[in-house]
Parts: sequence; C-alpha cells; structure tokens
Amino acid sequence: MTVTATTSRGTAAEWVARVRRLLKDMEQQSHDMERQRRLLEELIAAAPATSGPATPFQFYEQVRVLAGRKSHAAIVGKLGIIAGRDQGDDGRWTYAVAVEGDDTWSIDGRYLEPTGRVFTRDALYSGESVKVRVDAKGRGQIGRPERRK
Repeated sequence: MTVTATTSRGTAAEWVARVRRLLKDMEQQSHDMERQRRLLEELIAAAPATSGPATPFQFYEQVRVLAGRKSHAAIVGKLGIIAGRDQGDDGRWTYAVAVEGDDTWSIDGRYLEPTGRVFTRDALYSGESVKVRVDAKGRGQIGRPERRK
C-alpha cells in the first residue's frame, strides 16, 4: 500500500518537483548575475578615472559655478577663472576658482561648467609683486612692490 501526502498545492512529489525547478531557476539567475557583474566590472575598468570633466579645465579658463554644495550657495551662477587645480587620488579634479566679486574658492570640478572662454594670466594677476628681505635673525621686511616684466 502506498500513502500519498497531499498539501493545498498538490502532492508532496509535485511540491518537491516545484522546489527543484525553483532552485534550478535560482542557479541560472545567479549565473546570469555573475556574468552581469563581470561585464559591469569591465565597464568600470574602461571608464575614465575622473568624475566631472574628462579633460581638466585649463588654467585661466572661465567657468560658471553650478549648484551642488550648500557651502557654495552664495556663488552659484557666478563666473570665475581657474587659478589652480589638483587631481586627487580618486581621480577627481578640484580647482581654485577666482570668483568675480568674491574670493578664490576650492571647488570640485563636478560643480563647474565651462563657458568656452580662456583668458591670459594677466586677467587674473596684476603683475605686481612684493619683495621681502630677511635679516640674519629670520625677520622679514617688506620692500617696495615691483612690476613684473
């Protein structure tokens, strides 16, 4: 005599067969996910190392400050000129931007937009310099300003 167990979803044998199909489907999905993971890793490896502009802004290039950081809220939309730049270990560029009517700000390149204009150094610097004389005790004294030639 054979006893057949039943559940609300069919016999035990049908239930086991269903579970086996689900396990097989899960194994296939896992295999597909692993293949997708490898493809994504290849894309990441092929991507540029930086966020923001692929090519860094040039020195003395005019840029517009974009929204993105609360600390820059006062200068969003203003124009500035690139006065310096640095690429971090993570590949991101950070720029020293002389903002019109304001100070020079340190801004992540993701929050800058090019205007297409590039100036010369003279647009940013007057050419004047200060001569400092240092005595034998290490004390400095400011001399007369000189004009850059």
